[in-house]
Amino acid sequence: STSPQNKKVVLEEFTGIKCTYCPDGHKRANELKAANEGNVFLVNINSGGYATPGAGEPDMRTPEGDIIDDASGLTGYPAGSVNRFKDPRAENRDKWSASASTILSQSSPVNAYVKAYFDQETRELTTEVELYYTANGSADNKLTVMLTQDNILGPQTGGTLFNPENFIGNDYVHNHVLRDVITPGGAWGETISETSQGNYTYKKYVTVLPESIKNIPLKFYNLNVVAFVSESDNNNILTGYEAKVDFDRTGAMDLSLTDKTSASSGLCVDPFKPVVEVNNPSTLTV
Repeated sequence: STSPQNKKVVLEEFTGIKCTYCPDGHKRANELKAANEGNVFLVNINSGGYATPGAGEPDMRTPEGDIIDDASGLTGYPAGSVNRFKDPRAENRDKWSASASTILSQSSPVNAYVKAYFDQETRELTTEVELYYTANGSADNKLTVMLTQDNILGPQTGGTLFNPENFIGNDYVHNHVLRDVITPGGAWGETISETSQGNYTYKKYVTVLPESIKNIPLKFYNLNVVAFVSESDNNNILTGYEAKVDFDRTGAMDLSLTDKTSASSGLCVDPFKPVVEVNNPSTLTV
């Protein structure tokens, strides 16, 4: 949009698979996102000693995540940086909601939009970003585009205690996991050359994705891109946007689930049998 908008929130959550209280942070962050759909975007940064995997465990750490963690000023895990607008950047999970409310009420000088498409044949990820300044920005604005992944299964200390709903079988579901930074310039992104009112900036990035990063498969159907504009390195995120990575779904193997249960209405009903129908619309055998 070219109309002025309020800021959107980017919550960078510092976490680790051996952090007992981190699942509570995951739950709180998800609740914050659900309560502000389209205005809050999550990036889970696995960093610090609690993120060090044991034998056979997934390694979700990234070099950029370590740099962001080191600059955050955190004193424990989980911690979260809401738009990097405080000093120190990181704060305790019980403060995320209030900080997000403050940010969401402020006007932003810039609007951001991002979309991405993955070509399964070439493994090229094409990411496009649009920025429009509705007011004058500072001289040193940076654009950062992060690649995140959902549905990474693995262990999580404290998961059964603080987020027991977030399991598939015995595996904890790790979402919004930072996998890479797409923009040049490393952790802090690249400089935006024009930040005056009325300026429009378009960026296109073509990235060849590997089959996996460290020991975790990079499953294209679970990927997202998060783009945001900040003031200089590691400072004050003005706004952001998130998009699920799109791809050609022709021939995709995807089951559907339909509720076929017939139950009487009312608070007190006779016993009934739940019935579901599973359908495979593809030409492939599951």
